[in-house]
Amino acid sequence: MLISTKIKVGLGIAGLGVLGLMSPVYAGDLNWSADTPISVGGQSLTIRSGSEATNMVVGTSTLTVTVASGDSFTLASSERKAFVTSPNIDGTCTSSENAITVTGANTVVITPQGTVCVRAVAVVGGGGSTPAPAPTAPAPTPTPTTKPAPAPTSTTTSAPAPTQTPAAPVDRAAQLTAILEEAKSISGVSKELPKAIEKGVLTLEEKLSVLEVKPTEVVLKVIEKVVPETVTRATAAVATKFIADGTPTTMQLGAGERAGVVNSYKAAFGSLPTNEAEWQDVVKIANGRFPSQTNAESEKRAELSFKTIYNRAPNRKSPNDDAAVVVMAYGLRTATRNMQSESAAIKSYKAIFKRAPVAATAWDAVRAIAYSGAKR
Repeated sequence: MLISTKIKVGLGIAGLGVLGLMSPVYAGDLNWSADTPISVGGQSLTIRSGSEATNMVVGTSTLTVTVASGDSFTLASSERKAFVTSPNIDGTCTSSENAITVTGANTVVITPQGTVCVRAVAVVGGGGSTPAPAPTAPAPTPTPTTKPAPAPTSTTTSAPAPTQTPAAPVDRAAQLTAILEEAKSISGVSKELPKAIEKGVLTLEEKLSVLEVKPTEVVLKVIEKVVPETVTRATAAVATKFIADGTPTTMQLGAGERAGVVNSYKAAFGSLPTNEAEWQDVVKIANGRFPSQTNAESEKRAELSFKTIYNRAPNRKSPNDDAAVVVMAYGLRTATRNMQSESAAIKSYKAIFKRAPVAATAWDAVRAIAYSGAKR
């Protein structure tokens, strides 16, 4: 480990390591003058240059650091691995890394995870971030025979459009716990299927009766479109139950929008969710959180759509540009909708693509235009 010469190791504490303890212990005046690699729990991490601490213990799966008043210590993962901390400290998750900063006076136990961090993108109204202001809708591209259409602004004198009020801050740790519990419950629905029909294709009538699902006629039509007859009975039953009945964190969406979430997942990953981990991602998407799994092809497709919409390539280091790509790739929903922004976004989509949004990916693009804050 490269640590500056300011280190003063306490003999009594360091001596314990010599006597056979598994955890390297560093104590005294610790100062890192350069980015320093470190391995914790099998994860390759980096202590950022300029970090300072008075004590650090590297265990088999944890790193415990003590920071004095006025100092700070930053640990980063270039692989975007998540951190669990005690006491809880919010990290900074971007498209390129996850970093956590401990400020003094504080002692924090940091446990790296095998999963990637969850980004709080600008589109998330209820996830702890401030929703981006509604973007100016891109003006339609004129054709040689038509007069360019004016930007969709009001010609009458009126008060400025109301600013969307951010949703109350959400306890993201508690929300994630709820999401994991809901995914576990959803994936267990297939166990409720009678043994006689648990295999093979589930007809629409069976989808609705076997789990006592009673959707409206409108929801029934949505289920027919989103849940194909070709999937297994278990997969169909779970998806139908989720769309029709929802979960505590997805009830605000309504059945039609929950079907849209499942459809966005299917568009992003090529199939309906079939296990607990995949249903975790569905519920995360419904709550405006980045899914654990990623799909390079879906993000590449989203970047191409971004270029078509904004006449430039996305800058993934820009929160707004990154939010637009994430929303188009995975269909993240916002907790607080702004119908004025969505209406303008639909008009922009029609002007740009010369068609109305129909497919899941098209509606994801509309959401990106309405909520990401990216601009031409």
